[in-house]
Amino acid sequence: MAGLTTYRITDRTAPLRIVDPSMSRTAGEIMRAAQARTPVRTRRLRSSWRVVKTATARYQVVNAVPYAPLVEHGTSDTPAHPMLGPAVLTARQRYGR
Repeated sequence: MAGLTTYRITDRTAPLRIVDPSMSRTAGEIMRAAQARTPVRTRRLRSSWRVVKTATARYQVVNAVPYAPLVEHGTSDTPAHPMLGPAVLTARQRYGR
């Protein structure tokens, strides 16, 4: 077949390194959206959002405050105040996944 070009991948991490900056930006967007949705009493919860790089092109948006899941999902006594879930949903809708 004339005119076809075949490529051989010799560095399997190259595609991940190429998309890494985009993934970092997206994680930052998600973090800022979660911060904006975080209810404020003492500012501890809002200021504790972080982006953690776990591997090339892999990031996690985390909040180390012990009560963050209770605020996100609610308890039997308090209603949920979703922060991270809606932020991720917005990013998925924006980027199509």
